[in-house]
Amino acid sequence: MLQHAGLRAARLVLPGARVRDCRPAGWMRHRKSASVPSMTDRAPFDAFIDSLRDRAPTLEATQMFGKPCARLAGGKPVISYFQDAMVFKLGAARVQDIMAGNEECVPFDPSGKGRPFKDWVQVPESAGLDWDALAFEALGL
Repeated sequence: MLQHAGLRAARLVLPGARVRDCRPAGWMRHRKSASVPSMTDRAPFDAFIDSLRDRAPTLEATQMFGKPCARLAGGKPVISYFQDAMVFKLGAARVQDIMAGNEECVPFDPSGKGRPFKDWVQVPESAGLDWDALAFEALGL
């Protein structure tokens, strides 16, 4: 039976041998996503959330998957900001209606791996849809 001191990271290490890190050089560099907004990139989101607080005073800004989002106090996120577009959680049927009527609107896929969230739609400003109305619909107001 192997002794605890001789077992490291699920492999046997002989006494006096050096354990080498098997991760490739620079492995942390790939972890930062290009879609993570900087402070200047999230300015439109912050301004939009501030404008909604008249009708939704308990609206709070937070993060979801490293992206800015908003929710009512204690609730789940229903509004986000990704790739210079607002993202709303409206339900699968409503998302399909919006995408059918506007080709610029796409499903929200924060991973970029073809696995979109079924209840979320990404709406760029150029789509011409009323972000306020969609936000209040997402918030249930």
